[in-house]
Amino acid sequence: MKKVYLLLTVFAIQFAFAQDSQMFYEGYFYVSNSKAQKNLLVTNKTSGNYDFTDDKGYLVIEAKAGDTLVYNKKDFRIIQTYDLKEMKAILDSKYKSETANPILSNDYLASINSKKNDSAGFIKSKVRAKKIGGNSEIFQYIKKSDSGYVIKKQTSKNILYSGSLQVSTEFGSANIHPKLQNQFVQGRNANGALQWNGPETAEMFSFGPQISTLGFDGNPYEYDVNGRLVAKSKSISPANAYNNSILQKTQKSSTFFSINSYYEKDKSRKWNAGLDLGWVREDLLIKDQFQDTKNLGISLGKNIFKNHKLSFNYKFNEQKATNTNRIGLFNRAYQNSLLTPISFENKQGNLLSAVQRSYSSLADNPDYLLDNSRKYNFNQNQNIFNVKLSKETGRWQYFVGQSYENTKFSNFDYYKIFTSGFQNGIETERNQNIKNYNVNLGGSYSLRDSYYDNNKLYFNAILNQNDTRISYTNFQNYNYNRFSQDYILRYKFNFSDVLFNDFNLDGEVGNGIYTSNTTTKSDFFIPKLALSLEIKDLIDYDLKAKIFGSIYKNVYESDFNKSYSNFLLTQIDNDQFNTYFPVQEVASFKGLQSINNLETKFGLRLSYRYGHNLEGSFTNKKYANDVFPVFENGKIMLKNLVDHNSKSYDLNLNLNNFPFRYGNLQIGFNKTTSKVTNVLGDYENAPISGFNSVYRGIVKGEALGVLIGNAYQRNENGNVIIGNDGFPLVSAEKKVLGNPIPDFIMKFSYTQNVWDFSLNVDLEWRKGGDIWNGTNANLDYYGRSENSASQRSISNFIFDGVLQNGNVNNIPVDFFNIDEPFEQNKFYRYGSLGVAEDYIVKGDAVRINNITLSYNLRKTELLKNVKISVFAKNILLWSKNKIDEQTSFFDSDNGQGLNFYNLPSMRSYGATISFIF
Repeated sequence: MKKVYLLLTVFAIQFAFAQDSQMFYEGYFYVSNSKAQKNLLVTNKTSGNYDFTDDKGYLVIEAKAGDTLVYNKKDFRIIQTYDLKEMKAILDSKYKSETANPILSNDYLASINSKKNDSAGFIKSKVRAKKIGGNSEIFQYIKKSDSGYVIKKQTSKNILYSGSLQVSTEFGSANIHPKLQNQFVQGRNANGALQWNGPETAEMFSFGPQISTLGFDGNPYEYDVNGRLVAKSKSISPANAYNNSILQKTQKSSTFFSINSYYEKDKSRKWNAGLDLGWVREDLLIKDQFQDTKNLGISLGKNIFKNHKLSFNYKFNEQKATNTNRIGLFNRAYQNSLLTPISFENKQGNLLSAVQRSYSSLADNPDYLLDNSRKYNFNQNQNIFNVKLSKETGRWQYFVGQSYENTKFSNFDYYKIFTSGFQNGIETERNQNIKNYNVNLGGSYSLRDSYYDNNKLYFNAILNQNDTRISYTNFQNYNYNRFSQDYILRYKFNFSDVLFNDFNLDGEVGNGIYTSNTTTKSDFFIPKLALSLEIKDLIDYDLKAKIFGSIYKNVYESDFNKSYSNFLLTQIDNDQFNTYFPVQEVASFKGLQSINNLETKFGLRLSYRYGHNLEGSFTNKKYANDVFPVFENGKIMLKNLVDHNSKSYDLNLNLNNFPFRYGNLQIGFNKTTSKVTNVLGDYENAPISGFNSVYRGIVKGEALGVLIGNAYQRNENGNVIIGNDGFPLVSAEKKVLGNPIPDFIMKFSYTQNVWDFSLNVDLEWRKGGDIWNGTNANLDYYGRSENSASQRSISNFIFDGVLQNGNVNNIPVDFFNIDEPFEQNKFYRYGSLGVAEDYIVKGDAVRINNITLSYNLRKTELLKNVKISVFAKNILLWSKNKIDEQTSFFDSDNGQGLNFYNLPSMRSYGATISFIF
């Protein structure tokens, strides 16, 4: 046995010399200080390699600095540079070199001689030798020579595969939504009494009698199968409030399948292939609305000659939906559902003698708006092709890649005849065809002849051709074309043991060039500088520190793929919303300066032992020539409007094995501020999103996108001025009302692992940030809000403020007096959006973003892992002002902080099962 052991050692040494670029980690694993962990599975999580410890708990496994070894399922060790050794060094330290004298029996010689020789005189055998730190090798040929026996390794050929299958289902419902009143019916006061006004009167308001005093008479009535509303009597039962919500329970089902295979010859990968498939069916929150998504991905790769690889990728994505919100359809349907009086039921039918049946001729039945003649009114198809030739080994490494992307969008948008604002109906089909061709080439040169050298010079060139065409049936067509070039040269360096043995310095320095046919001039100075100093051992090898900083410049342009058509909302007031049907795009993307962003960042990271770290950083972003749309001469134009700064303060804490073993707690803190430093041209107070009367705008010295709207008149002391009728007066000028950026955001994430179970909880706390609640303003105006119901009985109320003569106000008023003209009540007098100042609220909120409980089944020979998870998303949302700060005005990019019938966010729960093989 001694001879065989030494023979295997010789084989291992030979293999180690053949793989001199590989590094290994060796170590012993113990249950306690004296008991070895035998046959312990240790996995290199970074590379995927794994092996088992021997009877003494000893293991050798291939690794690189920064790799993570996982064992006992949850324990881990991050490999440092000083942990690594070459195989020769490991063997030299573990085994003494000896000469093995052959001891060969006659039976053994006879056994060898009985085999068939190959053409070189080698004889097939089945001797296995254990490779230290890896899997078994098979040495299958033995040849006798005058000096002894020679062993030849058989060429190994393998086809390997891996893949996954994930199936998920999710159920959802609406989160926070407006509180409505269920007491007062359609109507208003007249002749000192409250009266019900039916749909035939075109009444829009819900200031009629209480429904508890009314009942349906049961007589034929074309607007209601139960009859007209009359005073309740012994023969007339009380009427019940109708529920006109269009929000539905949702279900989302998804399946994803992925398989990858590759062919190896002598541990060298020759080719690979992969296939990805995906399917998603999802209900939207608005009833009868859904979308389907399909995905296909194919990848192929082959080593075509020494150290070179040719790869090909193809992706296909398809999405179909009943409708989108491009024309504000969902906001409009949601608005009409909330404004429908409790005395009218939309679902009784949306047609009346071939005309739309709605609670008023000035309003719409949401079922009529959502009634589709097609299954899908939105289609998207995307095809992406990529080809890449690369060399990824050696001092010189390089790649050349080409990609072609073609994305087609089709929206069929329409309103049928008799729709409010479009009595004759309107329709258009918007088709967008995006063709993008990209050439990406680059390379790197290592200044030292070492696999682990971090001192490299990089070059990258990106040439991009984009052609976008947008057409509207019966309206104008648009064509945009851009050819851009990016060139980047950078040097990345690393110096170990700088100044002292425990100091490492990493850095990167470079410059870029950007040119495009849509910018007024090219940028030849786009610098980048990044430095970090790591102090490895501050206190007895337990505490490490890293100081880092960077300064770099970004240059970019507005994206062709983004539509600015919803900017047209800034040209209308909310009471013109029923005429909103956007069929305009940006006239041109040419003649603009590129947007420049100079970003400076520095910070400190402290790491204690394994897994405990604290990091703080400060980031300052200076934007110059930022681009926003304006409306001039009947067209949407893009202009360089503003320079602004954004400052961000971040603090992140990570505690491992806290507060319990196998637990992990992460806490993040962010505070962001913004300031407009310069307004270019005559665009002070210009809107970027919203309505004409209330919007987010550009004001020098304020945060970018502050809330602007009407407010009460005030004197020099800030007191509200009261009119002669006892109600506050409204200023004729708009003013800055608030800032949507929150004071700070804190995020908490906790993960606890116990045996094969894992529990994760993510929580977020948002403090501050102003929001205009235009939904409540409009609901108050029409008498549908809970607030309007509770306040309409308020009388003899005296507003704080001063009269126009300067005296303190002492005039009592009633909010809703049935003996006074309807137009004088508090809710109607200020218009359909009230006074914007009254509806600015704080976006304080606490939400549980995610709770996930997972169970990992034990590995089998065929399945690497089976994981079952149950989860809940947005399951809890607490908002001080009953408003979701994460929703956006008409789904626009700059619409945060504006709420006008924004669709609620969803809470959901579901389960996922994943198979990994």
